[in-house]
Amino acid sequence: MFNYIPIKLIVNESPLENYDLFSKSNYFTHAFPFKRDRIVALAAEHMKRNESLDIWKDIKPKDGQYEFELAVQLPFFLPRHKNADEYSLNLNKKQYIISNRHCEFILGNNSDEYYLGHYLSRANFEKEVGIKVKQVIMSKTLIMTKFKVKCISASMAIESNYENWLKTLNEDIPNLLNALRYHLEEDNPDLPSCNDIGRLCPIHVICNGETLSRPLRFAAHIAAYPMQTHTRFCCDIAEIESFCDGKTSVDMSKIIFGKSISLLKSGELSMSCVLACTACETYLSNYISKILTERGLSKTKEKTAFDGLTFSQMLNLLSYFVLNMNNSEIKILIGTVNSIRKIRNDVVHNGRWLSPSDRNEIENGIEAIKKLNNIIKTLI
Repeated sequence: MFNYIPIKLIVNESPLENYDLFSKSNYFTHAFPFKRDRIVALAAEHMKRNESLDIWKDIKPKDGQYEFELAVQLPFFLPRHKNADEYSLNLNKKQYIISNRHCEFILGNNSDEYYLGHYLSRANFEKEVGIKVKQVIMSKTLIMTKFKVKCISASMAIESNYENWLKTLNEDIPNLLNALRYHLEEDNPDLPSCNDIGRLCPIHVICNGETLSRPLRFAAHIAAYPMQTHTRFCCDIAEIESFCDGKTSVDMSKIIFGKSISLLKSGELSMSCVLACTACETYLSNYISKILTERGLSKTKEKTAFDGLTFSQMLNLLSYFVLNMNNSEIKILIGTVNSIRKIRNDVVHNGRWLSPSDRNEIENGIEAIKKLNNIIKTLI
């Protein structure tokens, strides 16, 4: 039986549950024009800055500071809060506003030019421009937040702070997705992950000083394009096909460790920690197994030899019988791996949930595991 049917997508036209949100974001009170082929992207490192290319040169700071409002456009919808498509919440003392009804208003036949506005503002927008909207394309979820910066020019403020803003978004938004996923009502579909806000999501930015700027679409996600240019693989295509067909004997520790890094980027620190430590255990057990085999241990006795051998014991074996613990760098490295091992135990055995405040410790632990594996490779 063919169970697929054509449907017409509709938009919830119910009034806002919280009209106060309209006063908290310029993205609710305005429909801003954009062109798809116009973005702001990071220049190559060797390029010299030319002040003639400064953005928002006509916007002067108000009382010595600018307020930048960022709207992150997710590639999917976030769940509604009860019956509300729009809601706000505070994360790390910063307010985030969620909207599931922002859309692109297209006026003419050129779909490369559009206005970003809230669906309920469509009628007022049409009155303002004197033209009927020809097409409406939903923008999935917009997450809006503000950053205040004291600076003499908007360009300098962006140059000095944008990377830190991305870092904040890459911590707070994945953490929000984890919380929403955890609290979804039963039988609700799961939420997708978004493991790199800056690279995967368009970010619309408004500069507010003495006057309000025209917004720009920032594309730190333009990094996706250089990746296509500079990232490569050199194996035969047949090896890719074999992997996808499940015919390749794979290094599971490599896959597990790669997944831990992906989860780290998406803010899922607890699972990232667990998988990184699992990969490290595999690195250690493979090395110890190789050494014992070289010294005459048979395959039949290998299982008995490893029964009950813990992560901690394998790390101690490597530390005190193979590595030089008098070397301060090695000693610090093993200490860092041991720290993430203890955190992993707390997560697995005590149900500890890691928060953004634990991120640096997990990052350091994962980097230490990577270095330890590189040392092990030199020993094999």
